[in-house]
Amino acid sequence: MPCCCATNVKAAFVLGIVLAVLSALVSCFNIEVSLGWLYIYLHKGQGALAIGMISALIHCILIFGAHTRNKTAILVWMILAILACIGVAIIAILGVVALGGVSALAGAHAGAAAAGQVAVVAIVFIAFMIGIILFQIWTIIVAKNARKEIESGEYEFEIRIRNSSMHAFKG
Repeated sequence: MPCCCATNVKAAFVLGIVLAVLSALVSCFNIEVSLGWLYIYLHKGQGALAIGMISALIHCILIFGAHTRNKTAILVWMILAILACIGVAIIAILGVVALGGVSALAGAHAGAAAAGQVAVVAIVFIAFMIGIILFQIWTIIVAKNARKEIESGEYEFEIRIRNSSMHAFKG
């Protein structure tokens, strides 16, 4: 049983909403890091905004699949999520390589303190990327379990009882 809901299908629905909102929000922010001697400003242009919105739409596939109990839609989202995890891992590796180059440059020109500051940024960056990947993997596991629930028809009886009692009160 998932941690936030009664069923894995409901948990997949909630996690899909969380991921879609986070994707939309993160794509709208600019990142500013000031290390005293080095000022980094990453402006999220139209490309980053488009990627964030596409990512939010992809998470809407999970929302749709969980809401309609469509195991094929959930499978499509799982495949896209795995590809996204690979993409995040590649970005993390490239970011570490870039920060390593900046650290070496900082050590040569600005001293050991500046190189230490870049190392702190690298550690925070790596922790953030690992967090993204782990959250995505957890959601993939919940989605896989939701597909199993849908295939086995688990919790379907409970939904039928609620729907039939609603009809009895309406009629």
